[in-house]
Amino acid sequence: MEKLNQYIEENKERFLNELFELIRIPSISSEVEHKPDMYRCAEQWKSLLLAAGADKAEVYETERNPVTYRRKNHRSVSADCIGIRTYGRYACRSGGFVAYPAF
Repeated sequence: MEKLNQYIEENKERFLNELFELIRIPSISSEVEHKPDMYRCAEQWKSLLLAAGADKAEVYETERNPVTYRRKNHRSVSADCIGIRTYGRYACRSGGFVAYPAF
């Protein structure tokens, strides 16, 4: 746990800058005029995921808004690893920002 805490502390500024880059994009899905921002945000997620070590990251079209998918070969983490799953989301709305932590 000490190594993890040290890594977080050493990279804190970068993590915050990445977060701020994301929340500056007015990706308000309920407002049609922000549809291009939804795509810009999805592409930003893709870039961040690839920079973080994802083997693959793609933006996919859905009926409503784009989604970003990432894949990490679990065997590259550990031969004993069964799989890695992550989930994270955030929502912007015209009244403010709501963040949901990734797990």
